[in-house]
Amino acid sequence: MALIELRDVKKSYKLDSIEIPVLKGISMAVEKGEVVALVGPSGSGKSTLMNIIGCLDVPTSGEYMLDNIPVQNMNRDQIAHIRNKKIGFVFQNFNLIARLTALENVELPMIYAGVGRKERKERAMELLNMVGLSDRSGHYPTQLSGGQQQRVAIARALANNPSIILADEPTGSLDTATGKSIMELLLSLNDKFGTTLIVVTHDSTVASYCRRTVRIKDGLLVE
Repeated sequence: MALIELRDVKKSYKLDSIEIPVLKGISMAVEKGEVVALVGPSGSGKSTLMNIIGCLDVPTSGEYMLDNIPVQNMNRDQIAHIRNKKIGFVFQNFNLIARLTALENVELPMIYAGVGRKERKERAMELLNMVGLSDRSGHYPTQLSGGQQQRVAIARALANNPSIILADEPTGSLDTATGKSIMELLLSLNDKFGTTLIVVTHDSTVASYCRRTVRIKDGLLVE
C-alpha cells in the first residue's frame, strides 16, 4: 500500500477570468520509507505538486490518497490536523521565527499539537541534540549560520514524529559543503526512523542523493 498516491491530479488557478493550468494530470505513488527527488525547471509545477502532497493546497480535480485517506474529501480543520501530524516541512529559506530561540522554534509544532510544556521542551532538546545543536538551543536564528538554521528547521520538522518530510530546495541557500552535510543528515533520518523523504530540487547533485528521481515538466511527469 502506497503512503502517497496521486491519481490524475490537476491544478489550475484563475487569473481574472482566465484559467491557468499548472498540473495537467499527475499520477504517482510513493511507498513508505522511500527517498524521492522531485526534479524540474522553474515553472514546471513542482512547487504546486509539493504543496498538494503537503496538504497546503488541494487539487482542482483528481484524487490524493495520503495513508489511504482521501485528502480531497476533508474539511480545512481535518486537513490542518493531518498536516500537523503526518508531515514535516523543510524550506530553502529555513522559515524560522526570528524572535524565538532555536529551542522555541522546534517546540512550535508541538504547541499546535497540544503537547504539554515539559514534554515538548524535553523532545525539542532531544531533537536539537540529534542534529548536533544542543549547545545552541538558546540562540536566535540571527546568531546561527545558514547550515545551523537549516538543522534547527529539520529538528522542527521532526517535532511531531511525521511519517513524511517534504524538503523544498533544502540546500538552495547553502554552500556546497554545508548542503552536502544537510543531505546526509536528511538521509540518516530516513535510515534511522524510516521517514519518507521527498526532496524538491532543480539541482542534479542534490537529486543524486535520493534513491528515485521523478521529473516534472510543464505540469506533467516526464519519466
